Amino acid sequence: MKKRFIIACLVILVGQVEGFCQDMGGMTSFVKSDVEGTVTVQANGFAKKKPESIANAASNAFYTLMFRGIAGSQYKQPMIANEQEFKNNPVVVEILNGGYASFLTDSTLQSETKLKRKEDGVKGIQTQMVMTINCNALRKYLEDKKIIRKFGL
Repeated sequence: MKKRFIIACLVILVGQVEGFCQDMGGMTSFVKSDVEGTVTVQANGFAKKKPESIANAASNAFYTLMFRGIAGSQYKQPMIANEQEFKNNPVVVEILNGGYASFLTDSTLQSETKLKRKEDGVKGIQTQMVMTINCNALRKYLEDKKIIRKFGL
């Protein structure tokens, strides 16, 4: 009985640490918007390996744009108003799992930090990406897939 209790506590603890990692990687902020229909953002990602961390940063940027909006930009309102209804939609999941690449016009690795369990409490790589997203193309794609409605209809 004691063994099961200890194992259950460890599972809960590991889940909390992984939750912390997900939250840590989710920061996205507005950088600029030079060209109409695009937005440049800075996003953080976290994973055990660098390519996964970079993908996590891009996914975080798109999630923020679609469901939260980018504060300080012309896209401060979310593209998809009902997060609970659409966050598990196959179209949205596809975008967040790598389909976002067709909507990126530029992507640059700004920084990379290797975190160590002893010093930082978590082990992995945190990356900071600056990327330009073609919001017009993303909006049209979401409209075509009937995730959002066209303006004026």
